[in-house]
Amino acid sequence: MDLPIVKIRRSQGDEALLEHKLTPDEQRVFKAFGSAAAKLPKDAALSAYHRTVADLGEQFWPHC
Repeated sequence: MDLPIVKIRRSQGDEALLEHKLTPDEQRVFKAFGSAAAKLPKDAALSAYHRTVADLGEQFWPHC
């Protein structure tokens, strides 16, 4: 999976993220996370978002 965005460090600043062009894999990951978050109720607890992100993250990065 081609995810160069994860190699951008905080020390590179916000501009590095803003200037980054998402790869097709990155677009797929962001879309999946956005779709999963959108399915949660508007008043969902922050812990529900954390759990959703963690569960989905394991699907993309099972070695973590």
